[in-house]
Amino acid sequence: MKPLCTVLKDEHAAVREQAIGALLTIAKKVGADTVLDNLLKALKDDSSKAREAAMALGKIGDGRAEKPLKRARRNKREEVREAAQKALILLEEGRSG
Repeated sequence: MKPLCTVLKDEHAAVREQAIGALLTIAKKVGADTVLDNLLKALKDDSSKAREAAMALGKIGDGRAEKPLKRARRNKREEVREAAQKALILLEEGRSG
């Protein structure tokens, strides 16, 4: 799990997207708690790792990520704020869909 979260910082978007896909697969097989905890920790980072974590949290769709994602909208990096907002939209769509 930890190596996948580390790969969220990779400079190549394709590598980060593959890591997100792997984390989503793990979440479905072993439960979202472990994945969610790691992604919430990554969300506090001030790097592209936080952006990728926000995207993954939105795709997982666990409501426990809502408050941390709302806080991430105040991140100093614009791409993290945008990803957090998109993730919140995905969470809302998941609730109404």
